[in-house]
Amino acid sequence: MRQANKILYLLALTALLCVPLAVAFAATGTPEVGLGYDLEVDYKAAVRYQSFNNDRSSKAYEAELGEAGFPVGSENIDFNRGQTCSGSTPIGSWKTKPSSNHVTFSYDPATGILSTTIQASHAYCKDIYLGDLGPLNYIKIVVSNKAKGTSVAFNDMEIDGIAIGNDFTTTPGTLKTWNIMGLTFTEGFSIEGDILLSSNQAGQDTNMVEITVGHYDVLGPLVTSDVVISQPVYLNGQAVVSATVDDEDTYGSDIASADFDLDGGMWSGWLPMTALDGAFDEVQEDVFAEFTAAADVGKHTTCVRATDNFWIPRTGEVQCQDFIVDYVFAGFFDPIDNELTNDAKAG
Repeated sequence: MRQANKILYLLALTALLCVPLAVAFAATGTPEVGLGYDLEVDYKAAVRYQSFNNDRSSKAYEAELGEAGFPVGSENIDFNRGQTCSGSTPIGSWKTKPSSNHVTFSYDPATGILSTTIQASHAYCKDIYLGDLGPLNYIKIVVSNKAKGTSVAFNDMEIDGIAIGNDFTTTPGTLKTWNIMGLTFTEGFSIEGDILLSSNQAGQDTNMVEITVGHYDVLGPLVTSDVVISQPVYLNGQAVVSATVDDEDTYGSDIASADFDLDGGMWSGWLPMTALDGAFDEVQEDVFAEFTAAADVGKHTTCVRATDNFWIPRTGEVQCQDFIVDYVFAGFFDPIDNELTNDAKAG
């Protein structure tokens, strides 16, 4: 399926001649900007804009686009005879005025395509197929200014039309990192703003602005329904426990598993549950399990919990339900009829 999508993507690129399409996305939530970044975020995709570096090394270009960390296979934009959106190959440059270089960084989950456009001395655009990135709710911004006499800034940032309200810049000789949380943009995003990049470092490391998107998750799924026990429950009989587990309000990972225990694990510890639809592959799942009521007659407790599929799995809080185990009196057995009893009756 991934290969088929990639073929469709390449055909679409050929037809469009790299002319970007305007796609409307709608991030939800309220942005919160902080300093630093979280090592436990599942970083998915990134773009880097950098000043010209004329050593013609493997990094001698003005933009890089791809998976987070830019592994082999990332795309790049080169102002030195690189192709523009219109197909020409001029010698381009970053403009020197702060608001003159407008950039966009976007992702459309319907196509799996990550894109960037740069309006500098010329218009440049680049796309790459990444497929389904999964949940997205975290942005990391890195601004690096390598030397004196240079300027680096990312100004007037917006995501899906929501103004972030911070100008991201740093002083010469320093690197600074910000994080943006509080927004969910799993259904696609368009980040844009104005880039200022200047450099006097021919043949050295470049000044740059890097934007990375990812998924942040520190909470496990919730049990959002009552824990239900099939009634009645008879000693040594079969019973069913069921519940609904949901991670949508705890950072949106898919459910990976659910389990239950009986009387705090005294029967046999935590036991696996089954997804009602046959697979754990959604952010919400109805789950159930069958067990044998092998404890004593009387009051007992079962608890349910779930774990998500975040790269560092998060297990949620338990929800519990009391139930009663009854004894079924099955009546008298057939009369005993053997030699000993018959002798006793004859006496």
